[in-house]
Amino acid sequence: RRSPLLAALLLGANAACCWCLARAGQAFAALPGAPARASSFQTARRAEAEVIDVSDEGGGQLALAKLEASLEMQIAEAKASDNPNRLRDLARLLVLAKTAEGIAASEMASDASGSVQQAVADSLAEFVGKENYEFGDVTKEVNKRCSEAVKALDDVYVEDIQREMNLAGQAALSSFTGKEEYEFGDITKEVTSRATGAVSLFTGKEDYKFGDVTKEAMKRGGDAVKSFTGKEEYKFGDITKTLLKNVFGGDEEKR
Repeated sequence: RRSPLLAALLLGANAACCWCLARAGQAFAALPGAPARASSFQTARRAEAEVIDVSDEGGGQLALAKLEASLEMQIAEAKASDNPNRLRDLARLLVLAKTAEGIAASEMASDASGSVQQAVADSLAEFVGKENYEFGDVTKEVNKRCSEAVKALDDVYVEDIQREMNLAGQAALSSFTGKEEYEFGDITKEVTSRATGAVSLFTGKEDYKFGDVTKEAMKRGGDAVKSFTGKEEYKFGDITKTLLKNVFGGDEEKR
């Protein structure tokens, strides 16, 4: 094993070497006869970095993740201040966010998925700091923004997305009425537990992540989808509607 002193000396030597090489490269590039390709290489590297930044598809996922983290923190504050109505409203928003995340990710192409996730995050953020609002206004805002987000995309039906979002809203309403007693962290644990249990038999995975259902369906083929949804012919949303029914119980058509 290297001594701490030797490790520090080696680290310093490496850093000094890298600095010297960088300075030498800059000096070489500045020479009148230096190959033009050095400048071209630097330009290409800058362009490559810009392309990577622009093509990042994690915007919608990141927005939802930040929103969910904020909701969990405010749920803890509402619990500490003994505000059951606030706790109920925040819990409903959190359920809607998590359920909508699955709807957006499991059955649409990546471009549509990212747009829908961003729209959902923006919609829910409008209500996080509000009090005394009707929960129906939340789903209306979600539907409005989602419709605007995907109207320019091909092969995405706005009506299907609206129906899925309405189901998510109904699931949020039926899950938390304001009468339950929860300790800190129980709300998110309960949502995760129910979602995991609902899909574990289909995917064969104990630690379920959204999108696993569709990936497993593509791998196994049509019989697996038919077995999971109970339908002979698959239509957009069938997997998610069956998942919602299994997670939150009841018949989604009667809600």
